[in-house]
Amino acid sequence: MGPKTFRLYLREHRSYRAARPPLVDFRHRVALFWAVGPRSSTGYALEVVSVTEQKRRVVILGRERTPTLRRRVRVGISYPFRLITIPRTRKPIFLDVAGRP
Repeated sequence: MGPKTFRLYLREHRSYRAARPPLVDFRHRVALFWAVGPRSSTGYALEVVSVTEQKRRVVILGRERTPTLRRRVRVGISYPFRLITIPRTRKPIFLDVAGRP
């Protein structure tokens, strides 16, 4: 994804409320945008547990946090997402989400 596509995606999905999207050095870094779709309330979060470079690939381990019954949340649609950047590599990048098929 290049800078123009990145800005367009964020604008179309209203994923970033500030006037400008975050600055990403696309020459040296890769932007990874992880979204899980609509959730029924606030309190959901996406967490990057680790990023590991292996011999033939890069593996990102993620986890979706769900609110407990004790946690106060607001009812309403939320769209949790996580944006990370990693150094540019020729290796394939895999996202492994714990607890998901």
